Amino acid sequence: MHSPWAFKYVYEGSFFDFSNGGPYNVHVQLHRKHPKIKDVDHLSPSLLEQWDMILNNQASFEGVFENEKFSMINETLNGFRKLVRSRKIELLGSMYAHTIQGFLIRLFTLKGFRKFIRELLEWEWIEGLALSRRIMGQRPKGAWTPEMFWSMELLSIYSKVGIKYTVLCEQHFRKAGGEKDTIYEPYILEDYISGDSLIVFFRDLELSDWISFNADFKDDEEADIAARKFIVELFKRYLKNHGKICVIALDGENWMVIPTLKKYSAYFLDRVWKYIESSKGIFETTTFNEYLKEHSADKRLNYVPYGSWILLSDKQWTRGVKDDLWNYVLEKTPWVEAYYRIIPEKIRYELIHNERTPVYRMLKAFSIALDSDYYWYGEEKVYQDAVKKWSEEAYKIAKSQLEKIRSRILEERNSVAVIELENNLDHEVELTIFLKCGDVVNRSINVLIPSHSTECVYIPILGKVGCKIEIFASKVMLKEFKL
Repeated sequence: MHSPWAFKYVYEGSFFDFSNGGPYNVHVQLHRKHPKIKDVDHLSPSLLEQWDMILNNQASFEGVFENEKFSMINETLNGFRKLVRSRKIELLGSMYAHTIQGFLIRLFTLKGFRKFIRELLEWEWIEGLALSRRIMGQRPKGAWTPEMFWSMELLSIYSKVGIKYTVLCEQHFRKAGGEKDTIYEPYILEDYISGDSLIVFFRDLELSDWISFNADFKDDEEADIAARKFIVELFKRYLKNHGKICVIALDGENWMVIPTLKKYSAYFLDRVWKYIESSKGIFETTTFNEYLKEHSADKRLNYVPYGSWILLSDKQWTRGVKDDLWNYVLEKTPWVEAYYRIIPEKIRYELIHNERTPVYRMLKAFSIALDSDYYWYGEEKVYQDAVKKWSEEAYKIAKSQLEKIRSRILEERNSVAVIELENNLDHEVELTIFLKCGDVVNRSINVLIPSHSTECVYIPILGKVGCKIEIFASKVMLKEFKL
């Protein structure tokens, strides 16, 4: 999964009053200029992995090994590491790929794969948090929820993987249920039945969108005027919510470069930070972790609505050809789920988190196929090809492994059919055998077969003429025998 933007956003850019570099590098430069400023940054695990692979010669990208570019990637990653160690930056974690979780849970549930998609998201979180810890030296406590796409079903997943807090949109807050006051304080979101809970911060939509969509200035003077106006708006919130927290959250790089590079965008943020530093204690930047050490979340919510930061909807990733892409992936899902599911639960965790195993490679490919950025730009062929490439890769791995399980009827007498099952995989598998007469299942048998071995199963068939025996790996039929 090598995106050109993972590297170009490090070394390509020409921002006013900063040395050459892309948004990621400029962010490090900003922190060097403003040592009193703290913020919370989400560096996605897949982004960190790509930087790490390049720096360790485990991957390549056109032009990236040119001395200046390579050095800038190294400088940027080490700059972020230093800022994390010094607590100037709090690192937010996320799942491996950039996935709209709430939407996936709803979509896959409708297709009968609710349990699988929840387990896949959990796998992505475990892998993503592990990558962040390995590369950045710290396991994040908080989560960046991609596209702020929430579903109440995420509460149990976040709790299970150890996430303590996340940030959602003011739009979510407006329709949330519980002890609501203002968005300028954290809340405990709780499932009263399961007991799962999560602290949620809500972003100020107006201030966040101000930076997201209004940072294209004609010159440095206009950028400075905008920074002053921004501070005035921030001060208005201070007057009404003294001592509370105002969260401004948005994409860390897109506001500077999309649709084209905005030359004075970094200078705007530079001036905002300068005015905050010189505010004589009126404003103080902090991190979520630091804030929660001094302030408790007291009010409780029992519901936060489904949806993303885009009007709590999924419209940016659906409709037309985008739905065709989701359906393409869903067609591969039974095979992917089948190979995942035949691995007995007692050994599954170890195998799915071992990068040398086929099941690990399959889950990683399938996760990349579900990366929501591909669907955001789903009208473009290059992203359609990416979805198809990665979902096909996951399918091929699953199919090749399932084909290593063979079966045949050794003997068929009046009363008993003897089925020989051969497992040529490097791990034991669990299959289900059905005896069906018409649409009625007369018998089902779960069979556990050790690796590289055969098992014989005896199935009573007295009076079952015209019936059939079906061998299934989860929802995929591997073989059918007509009696």
